[in-house]
Amino acid sequence: MPGVFVVKLPGQGSRGPEIALEINPVDSQGQSKKKRGYMIRERADLEELSKILSDPRLVRLWLPEDNCIDSGRDGGHLVEGREGKSFPQQYD
Repeated sequence: MPGVFVVKLPGQGSRGPEIALEINPVDSQGQSKKKRGYMIRERADLEELSKILSDPRLVRLWLPEDNCIDSGRDGGHLVEGREGKSFPQQYD
């Protein structure tokens, strides 16, 4: 699956090495977009991440740039988004 990597983690203390999944978006050439992805070590971690990502409130937090973020650099002031909520200014 693009964006899912199997990673062998070194042992820590009395625990031996373990296998984890790393979730990291990939570009059109299949290269990781980020230096480090989200590490999943247990099934419970995967279930919790899945629950978070499928929550419809998450989509509502992702506001289109033209609706909430001023494109000018304002020194980090809050800008008003939909429903009158303020969000920190975000930069590229």
